[in-house]
Amino acid sequence: MTLGSIDVVLLEYPGAQIAALHGLEDLFRTAVRLATDGDGSGRQKLTVRRCIVPFSGSRIKETLAVHPAAVIVPPTLTARPEEFLTPELEIWLKGCRDAGTVLAGICAGSFLLAHAGVLDGRNVTVHWSQTERLSRLRPDVRVHSERLFVEDIDVVTTAGIMSWPDMALRLIERWLGTWIMHETARFMMLDPPRVSQRPYRRLPLSVTFDDPQVQKLVHWLRTSAGGFASVRDMAQMAGLEERTLLRRFRKATGLSPRDYRQHLAVERARALLETTAMSVDQIAYEIGYQNPDAFRKLFIRLTGLTPAAHRRRCVNDVFVPSQL
Repeated sequence: MTLGSIDVVLLEYPGAQIAALHGLEDLFRTAVRLATDGDGSGRQKLTVRRCIVPFSGSRIKETLAVHPAAVIVPPTLTARPEEFLTPELEIWLKGCRDAGTVLAGICAGSFLLAHAGVLDGRNVTVHWSQTERLSRLRPDVRVHSERLFVEDIDVVTTAGIMSWPDMALRLIERWLGTWIMHETARFMMLDPPRVSQRPYRRLPLSVTFDDPQVQKLVHWLRTSAGGFASVRDMAQMAGLEERTLLRRFRKATGLSPRDYRQHLAVERARALLETTAMSVDQIAYEIGYQNPDAFRKLFIRLTGLTPAAHRRRCVNDVFVPSQL
């Protein structure tokens, strides 16, 4: 990278999301066009190029002779990017890290960087369904499962296969400024970068367990009667002492019975918000909360949004022309 120029490399591996590759190119090039002077000459030069991997030997010398400003690993739904990590690519990525290159992983793309060892000791995020896998793979990586975007100096990660616009806009803001980022988002009809994946996360509530009494209780909790249950009610249904229930339930589910019931309530509320016109107060009563304010506080704690905001996010706005 030379002064006044920004060289962005997209790693194109088999199975990489084509929409992300094209979309990243479009967003960066649009930002550069908006940042140019009236005569078309921009003060800041930004180039975007793809590098097809896996590669080895002389090819890396030809295509990646210098360390760029950023290396972005796109997402995928069909592959494991780490399978295309060659020894040559790993050495080059570590050289990029040492040179101050921004290393960016989008959703599963972060696993290639993790396998290369360039995320150790850093704060990252990944799709909520892959959090445990990444934590097991690299215990030294600090994974923030609720964040949609994490920026740790020169390591930038996002969660979700459709989070590449957030990645591009954040990097545009870093290099070209906040105004250009907002102008790019406005021109492309995008929202500014999001920060949390909690509104999108479905809580991992398993329904099958080795413990038959916990299994029986979980099925009951999913009925309308179970939605109103106290811990005492749950213990009676399971045929266990309360202390025994608490111990065995947490061992089986990873949650206390009370927390599991609250998570179920929020999942029911989400479904009602997304599929009915019931008011928030009505939904609160429907899922077992006599105090709507208590329900709202719980919903915000588990999803990061108010119930009304969740409904607005999930229900499409439809423009209906005036009848003349």
